[in-house]
Amino acid sequence: MKFLKKVSIPAAVVCVSLFCMVFFRHMPVNHLWKGYQILFVPKEVPEDTVMSVLSDSGCKDVITASQQKVPFDLQSGPAVSVSVDNPYLTKRAAYFSDSSSRYALYYIPDSYGHSLVKAVHTLQEKNHTAAGIDVRSSFPWIVPVICFLFYILLLLRAENRTAFCIAGFFPVIFSLTFPFYPNAAAVCLILYALYIMQKFWRRTYAVKRITASPVIILYSAGAIIIVFVNALTSGLIFILSCAGAFSAVYILREYQLEKDANSIFNPVYIRPAQMVSAVSRDSVRLLLISAAGIVILVLSLLFNTASVPSSDTKDLSLPVPVRYTKNAVLPGLDDYIIWSWNTASYPYRSLNSTEKHSAVPANGETVTMPEYTETENGITEKDTVMLRFDSSFRKTVVRNIDSLPYPAVEKLMKRQGNNVSVIYAGSGGSSYDGLSLLLLITALFVPLSVFIYIKCGRKI
Repeated sequence: MKFLKKVSIPAAVVCVSLFCMVFFRHMPVNHLWKGYQILFVPKEVPEDTVMSVLSDSGCKDVITASQQKVPFDLQSGPAVSVSVDNPYLTKRAAYFSDSSSRYALYYIPDSYGHSLVKAVHTLQEKNHTAAGIDVRSSFPWIVPVICFLFYILLLLRAENRTAFCIAGFFPVIFSLTFPFYPNAAAVCLILYALYIMQKFWRRTYAVKRITASPVIILYSAGAIIIVFVNALTSGLIFILSCAGAFSAVYILREYQLEKDANSIFNPVYIRPAQMVSAVSRDSVRLLLISAAGIVILVLSLLFNTASVPSSDTKDLSLPVPVRYTKNAVLPGLDDYIIWSWNTASYPYRSLNSTEKHSAVPANGETVTMPEYTETENGITEKDTVMLRFDSSFRKTVVRNIDSLPYPAVEKLMKRQGNNVSVIYAGSGGSSYDGLSLLLLITALFVPLSVFIYIKCGRKI
């Protein structure tokens, strides 16, 4: 019972740590639109030429300006929907042009990402066109792979494998749920710090030795600084993952103490932690391996940056979805729903009515038609609700988008969801991630500085 009381709080920390790493995971998605990528091509290039290259490269369901129609699939006919005085259709055309009207824009589904890269290479090299795509990245598997391999290598060389296996598990999970290059470098650093810590496991004065070790302090501080500079959220989760690691190790320690209390003979280490060297010859090799892992991350970052084709354009502003704002320039899904309501209700509105019609309907607003019925007392009139602007109407409009028989820009809007505004913002193709590169170089400085310090004959 005492054991359960002692480990209840650490166990809760472990659970919270794992939950937060999984629930608040953040994947690197750098293109502007959810589910789509933008291809921008100078307007001088005919659309037929661009579509031919895209088709030959394997791209399908491309959303283009020439394919757009009046997206109306309710009870009214096309003639009625075109006659509605609403700026939606006019503003919608801006989706296919940058803010300066120099480039035509094409929206390609993410599933054709590799085909799009091929098409851009063709446009740039064979057609000599200044084409490009918005920033794009896929899941960087190299990040968790490097961390996992380094974790396994350290585990095989560890003297106290159980303690290191439990402690190192948490940073490795962090590298999988927050797979960014600087985070991977930080995980490599903290794994090496944990490897040094396990040397003092169950020795007297272990805590004092750990807190006074310059190697452990430098590696741990370097890892924490890197993840916080990279992103505040990842920094907080990283701290929580470290808390989970130390809590799990504390549970292991209490379990072993409980087990030892019931044992007749318990072996103990003779030498205290102060007499154990933090960095042995084997540790120096692993130190250099950690540096090599960070070098691989640097090369991978540079390769991924160079592998995505981009144009030499500068100050290119493309349509970008953002959280709802009153400064929206282009229409979004909510605007389409309002336009659909105004279009559907238009035939039922009296042209002779003096009542001013609101362009934005209120929730629950209805459109009625008088219905006449012959009864014993003569002709009676009753208002019948023809349309009601409610959640059912909105769901019907959104659901009908999928049935539009052409690549409609409304499908792009639907993919982004409600409460999304569209503005113009800078993009201009692949961006060079200077911050990540700087953080990786900073991380590389940590093992190299320790190595030089040791080679100079200093003891740690």
